[in-house]
Amino acid sequence: MFQISQKEFYEQYRNILMDWIPSGASIAIAVENQFVYFASGHQNLSLEVGSKVPEDSMAYRVLKDRKKIDAMMDSSLFDIPYYASGYPLTIEGKNAAIIIVLPPLFHQDTKEELQFLTGKV
Repeated sequence: MFQISQKEFYEQYRNILMDWIPSGASIAIAVENQFVYFASGHQNLSLEVGSKVPEDSMAYRVLKDRKKIDAMMDSSLFDIPYYASGYPLTIEGKNAAIIIVLPPLFHQDTKEELQFLTGKV
C-alpha cells in the first residue's frame, strides 16, 4: 500500500477542484477546529496551517452547521468584499470543511440568453 504525506492527501482536493474553480482562487481545509491545509491564490491572503478556526469565519459556520454555505464576505481579509463557498466534509471520521475563496474581483461572464418565439401560423 502507498503511503502519502498529509499535505499530499489534501493536495488531492486541490488538484480536483482546480478544473472547476478560477485561477487565483484560494482553498482552505479545516478539520475539527484547526486549519490543516491552505493553498493561496491571492498574494495578500495569509492563513497559517495549524491555526485555530475563528468563530466569525465561514469555516466555523460550515463545521458547526454541517451544510454548504455561499456568501459574499466583508472586506476583513481583503481591501474589498469577496465571494466564498464552504462545504462540509468528513476526513478520517472527523468533521471537516473545505472553503473556496474566489479572487476579489472575480465575476462570471454570463452568456447572452436566447429567446425563441414558437407557435403555429
